[in-house]
Amino acid sequence: VEVEGVLYRHPAVGDAAVVALADEKWGEVPCAFVELKPGVDSSEDELIEFCANNMARFKRPKKVVFGELPKTATGKIQKNVLRERAKDVIISGGENISSVEVEGVLYRHPAVGDAAVVALADEKWGEVPCAFIELKPGASSSEEDLIEFCANNMARFKRPKRVVFGELPKTATGKIQKNVLRERAKQL
Repeated sequence: VEVEGVLYRHPAVGDAAVVALADEKWGEVPCAFVELKPGVDSSEDELIEFCANNMARFKRPKKVVFGELPKTATGKIQKNVLRERAKDVIISGGENISSVEVEGVLYRHPAVGDAAVVALADEKWGEVPCAFIELKPGASSSEEDLIEFCANNMARFKRPKRVVFGELPKTATGKIQKNVLRERAKQL
């Protein structure tokens, strides 16, 4: 709650929520989910530093994920959904990459029907983004094309390092099963 209060004081923050994220070294660390005000920009580093300057440094969030926050019909932030999203943070060379952000860019590509991004183990970086893509009927694209599209539309370090094409596993209600894709990524 203290971290959220500090985040709300930042001029770019429209809404914020903080959940615990599992961490090998510390057990759990704060992970902030931030919805920026329209037309205003900020960065993960800027918000972490803002928190560090306005509270005890050890309490600052270790990760910041940007995007629209899931809310109930009454406008209450759904923290249980955010806890699941926290699993989708890819830590690559010390940088935090939101798989949701990468997926958002991939969905803008005209050939992409469905997209899911998960962490792929990497000797050099620890983890890198791996995109699983289901193309639109009749569409075609290549791994190189999609990687370059992402590099041109977001920070280059966030682009997927691997793209796998095929039908994506889904639940009966049509939700992509990222847990299945995480297992597939372990086999790559």
